[in-house]
Amino acid sequence: MVQWKRSRSLTHGLISITADLMSLQVPTICVVTGEASAAGFMLALSHDYVAMHADNGFLCMSDLNNLVTNRYFLSMMKAKVKDEEMFKDLVFRSLKIPAIEAMDKGVIDFVEKTATETVEAALKLGQLLAKKNWNGKVHASLRKRAFPEIGRAIGLPDEGNEV
Repeated sequence: MVQWKRSRSLTHGLISITADLMSLQVPTICVVTGEASAAGFMLALSHDYVAMHADNGFLCMSDLNNLVTNRYFLSMMKAKVKDEEMFKDLVFRSLKIPAIEAMDKGVIDFVEKTATETVEAALKLGQLLAKKNWNGKVHASLRKRAFPEIGRAIGLPDEGNEV
């Protein structure tokens, strides 16, 4: 019972963070310098860009073997993991996917050799994005419209189809 309550509390926390990230009026970048499993993987996928360290970086959804998962997890996975085989490997087999394979399949955006290089590359991307003259409300709306299934799963208001 206690573990179920902790799991439920963690899920609600992740949903809240994801809602905040989807509503944020600037681009977001996640740097993974090791493994991103279960909640860490969901947190990474909640960002616009994901950078990983090649030498020891991997993604996995280890907790799905032992949990009846909710709509949030599967909505996030379906929205962000477009390769069907990788989706199956992550969700149904709980395989650890190396960073380079995740990049090749479009789950993450870029991989660097070392943790330091990963952080530096993410900072360069952040600096490049910061030079754009963002309309924050439009940016947040685009993100929500790009991933409406995630928004529905976490209870965000529908952005509609207006121009």
